[in-house]
Amino acid sequence: RLLQSWKEVTFPLEKLQKDKYLSYQLGIIPRENKIPLQEELEKQKEICYLDIIREEEGIAYFMLIFFKEYYLKIDSILQKLKVAKVQLKASPKEELKDIADKTNQTMERLNEIEKELEKISQEKTKLMSIYDHLQHLLKERKVSIRSRFTPYTFSVGGWIKKTDVDRLKEGLKSLPALEIVTRVPYKKE
Repeated sequence: RLLQSWKEVTFPLEKLQKDKYLSYQLGIIPRENKIPLQEELEKQKEICYLDIIREEEGIAYFMLIFFKEYYLKIDSILQKLKVAKVQLKASPKEELKDIADKTNQTMERLNEIEKELEKISQEKTKLMSIYDHLQHLLKERKVSIRSRFTPYTFSVGGWIKKTDVDRLKEGLKSLPALEIVTRVPYKKE
C-alpha cells in the first residue's frame, strides 16, 4: 500500500543514485508540517528542489533533490520537522511491477502445489481403500484359521480338476453351512 502512494514518481531513481553530484530523499510528513518544510527549503532553494508528490489522509508525500555536499544541512532540516524517510531502489512503478511479477510467480507455484496436493489426496484415498480391503482379507483369513479349530468345523484339503469344481459344488449344495474355497496351485505344488 505504501508503494501505491509513490507510484506517481516517474523519475528514474536509479539514475539519481548513480549521480556524482545530486542525491534525493523521498519522505512522508504530517500535513501540518508541510508548510514549515516548504518554508525551510525555500531558504535553501539554491541547493535543493522539493516536489510534493501527493497529499492524502493528513500526510504529504514528497521528493527532495539536493546537492550531495549539503546532505548534513538537508538532513538536519528533515529531522527537525520529523520527516519519515523512505528508501526505494528503483522507481515505484518498477518496484510495483517487480512485486506484481513475484506475486504472480508465487501464485503459479501455489497452484502447482495445490494440484500436487490434489493428486496426493487421490492417491491417499486409493491407498486407504486398498488398506481397508487388505485388512478385511486378513480378518477373514484369521476367522477362517480360527474356525478350523472348533469342534463344529473341519477342513478337507485336496486336489480336484478345474472342470470338476462346478460338479462338486452342485453335489454339496444341499449341505447348509458349507463353504468351498478353491485356488490355483502354486508352481511347486
